[in-house]
Amino acid sequence: MQPKLNRNSHSKSSSSQPKNSKTPKQSISLVSFLLFTNFVLLGLLGVSFWSLAQRQKFNTPPTDDSQHHFSHNIKTALPSHSKDFHQHFASKDDLVSGEFAYGGSAAWIPIVVKVDPILQGARPEFKMRYTLPPSGIPNTREGIRMLLEDRLAFAHASRPIHTEEYQKALQKGYTLNEVTVALEVIVIIVHPDLDIPGLTLAQLKGIYTDEITNWKQVGGPNLPITPYSLSAKDSGIAEYFDHYVMKDLPFGDNVIFTPTSTNALRKVAHNRGSIFYTSAPQVIGQCTTKPIPIGHKPDKLIAPYQKPLILPSQCPEKRNHINMSAMQSGKYPLLQPLFVAVKRDGQIDERAGEAYVHFLLTDEGQELVRQAGFIPIRCLSHFADTLGTCHHSKAHTHH
Repeated sequence: MQPKLNRNSHSKSSSSQPKNSKTPKQSISLVSFLLFTNFVLLGLLGVSFWSLAQRQKFNTPPTDDSQHHFSHNIKTALPSHSKDFHQHFASKDDLVSGEFAYGGSAAWIPIVVKVDPILQGARPEFKMRYTLPPSGIPNTREGIRMLLEDRLAFAHASRPIHTEEYQKALQKGYTLNEVTVALEVIVIIVHPDLDIPGLTLAQLKGIYTDEITNWKQVGGPNLPITPYSLSAKDSGIAEYFDHYVMKDLPFGDNVIFTPTSTNALRKVAHNRGSIFYTSAPQVIGQCTTKPIPIGHKPDKLIAPYQKPLILPSQCPEKRNHINMSAMQSGKYPLLQPLFVAVKRDGQIDERAGEAYVHFLLTDEGQELVRQAGFIPIRCLSHFADTLGTCHHSKAHTHH
């Protein structure tokens, strides 16, 4: 059984299917799912879907003094060669039967591709239908909106639930929980020919507030800086960047906002003075832009890639890979939690969301998350205190 893709579908459960829906179901194979998303969402998701297949009130991430909170919770060496994921998932007792619509943040697409076909193949009674919003870009805001409208059983999120979203759930007679299942690495990219040692977060903020306008001000060539950004309204990554890096200060007049990551990546690839931020799985292994080290202090810059840096001239024969050791140590400063938004309504959709979270938090699920380019996580008590979220059995309710 493969993930199904449809736009504006509903979970088949008594608690979540709108009575007056007349939208026909559209289901296709995984191959068609990938092809469809590649062509229809190429400009929306930031990179081609085939490239992905191959390989957020906000809780402030740890500062330089609290990086140790991550070091005990990020596992990056889960064995994969001896794991039979299919057999493991099939042996679990979390029996939830039905067809459940899910979707949301586009940042989750690599996980959808890597994890969900294995999960559904092992548990055919747990049918999952990946669902696009009726219009616009698939993102956290749209996913939670559709969850609140009973169009999804559970939702992918790259930011925490907003207070107004939580209040809407209360008005409907239930609560929403966000459950942390992984960390997303945010990478700063520049043109491959730009000679720059890296940037501190203060310098990065200066660039995006129009205080730093030339690369020579941060150790680079005499060249004007052209910063690109997505809108925080439509992107969990942009909202994270706005809060954590910008400290909620307004963007400068020099910032060029782009509708998609794909557009920004193309601009950076053709503009030697440009800069952009995005999710690591989208750019670490590609050949047209260059990720740079970042840090809290100039003498403690951390590369998001495994050294040595693979140059475009060496690509695609060789490709850069995520610096998992730096992520495991917790020294890399831009790590954003990924969440599953789960209804707490006592109905079958809640059980479906819990089952999905449970699969993702097994050793096998976490290894697949790592293979998708994200940082596996374990919800220990001190990490729950840091992020306000944990395993679904102990999930913290957002207030």
